Amino acid sequence: MGSLPRHPLVADALRLARTWCDGHVIDQAPAIAHAVRVATVLTRTLDPAPSQLVAAALLHDAPYFAPTDTDLDELLTNRFGPAVAQTVRGLEAEHVALDHSTEPDLNGLSDWTVYASAADKVASLTSILRRATHSGDTAAYFRDRPKFVARVPYFNAFAAAAKPRLPHRLAEELHHVTDWAATEAGQHTNSLTAAPPRG
Repeated sequence: MGSLPRHPLVADALRLARTWCDGHVIDQAPAIAHAVRVATVLTRTLDPAPSQLVAAALLHDAPYFAPTDTDLDELLTNRFGPAVAQTVRGLEAEHVALDHSTEPDLNGLSDWTVYASAADKVASLTSILRRATHSGDTAAYFRDRPKFVARVPYFNAFAAAAKPRLPHRLAEELHHVTDWAATEAGQHTNSLTAAPPRG
């Protein structure tokens, strides 16, 4: 899974993420595993990955998992800095857009939010597609996940819109996994066609 930077801010974010993620599941695995995968995508594709961005990636599901009596913005700002709080809230807004829109709107999102959102998609889609490959019945796997299949065009549109703002390696990983998702879901559900090649 790779290793995270040994920066005190990252270590603190990992401790807090472990606490808040405890008992939660994402992509059929403990939520902390997803958080670490997202952070690891950033450390693998950015040179270097800023410690505050890695911290934000580890804490990006905090709006869903933090105790309800927590003033999340105040805690994140005071403990990790305003850039972490802004990135976490930006990711939350992009997640809401994913549920309610067919086209991504990256206007107003900071570069760090776009980076973290791209890494989130790389981690999630890779996990989903690997499970599909090992499911024994890929067609049934995708037929049983119509919500995911319906989101695939959004993922491809996000990759295209984000590409000019992403570092090359992160853009390439996102391009690869979103095209993979479109090909697999389309092939096995007949509801999508593979995305055309992007330059």
